[in-house]
Amino acid sequence: MVFTPRAQPWVNDTQAGGTALANAIDAEDLNRLEGNDADLNARLGTIEAGNGTATPNDGSVRDIHVAPTAAISLDKTADSVSRLAMTAAERSKLSTLQLGGIVSGYVPAGSTTPSIVHALGTVDLLVSVHNEATGAFLDTEVVTPTTLDANTVRLTFATAPTANQYRYTIAAKSAALAAPQVRDIPVVQTYAASLTLNAAAGNSRIMTATGNVTLNEPTGGADGQLLLLKVIASGAQRVVTFGGALKRPTTIASTLTIASGARGHIGLSYESAYGWTVVTAFAA
Repeated sequence: MVFTPRAQPWVNDTQAGGTALANAIDAEDLNRLEGNDADLNARLGTIEAGNGTATPNDGSVRDIHVAPTAAISLDKTADSVSRLAMTAAERSKLSTLQLGGIVSGYVPAGSTTPSIVHALGTVDLLVSVHNEATGAFLDTEVVTPTTLDANTVRLTFATAPTANQYRYTIAAKSAALAAPQVRDIPVVQTYAASLTLNAAAGNSRIMTATGNVTLNEPTGGADGQLLLLKVIASGAQRVVTFGGALKRPTTIASTLTIASGARGHIGLSYESAYGWTVVTAFAA
């Protein structure tokens, strides 16, 4: 709304404020102001109730207050260019925040009752498990999820899953998240004397080594991916030998020796134009 009074002779500074204003604006102008004021009040009342829409002419909005029960649209559509545009990734993040958190990963192999640490801080959960090869979701006759505590669920199978056979998805309905939230749940890696990791199966692995290991270049890497492998030396001292295809700085030796019962930590970084690089390797 723009109000432009018709040209009026200005008044001198000796007149009182009320007299000056009355002399500057005639009766017709006052009627126009009163009509616009009523319309403006009606519009503001509707917006304050959470039922209306305000669209500034110049597109600048400095402050906005919305009633708690009012619905807010965050998608930019063809018929409402004034709404906030969001990318698909941003909408996904918003949905995750509303749910309270979503965690997914591969079901650990070798046990009919694997436990999943989701760290979502609530027992109000939606748990699903699907077959990685077929995409089919499993019903309760195949797997039964049980809440152990606010951060852990147990999956009960009739037959122990094999490596990377099933994937789980756990969604929290509560907005209360445990801190810190675990984003990359460690996936149990089956021991192999010659180990080739599938990078697409997760960024965090843990393997119990019952013998020495030759670590080959992983497959299925994504540009910029970081992969952590934890090796537990079981039964005796174990040695991890890095395969020739893996790149290493001169500060990292070609082998990592892990004392019995200790953990070896190996970090790998992937660049599509360069391959896999060992960025850290130590035992503790």
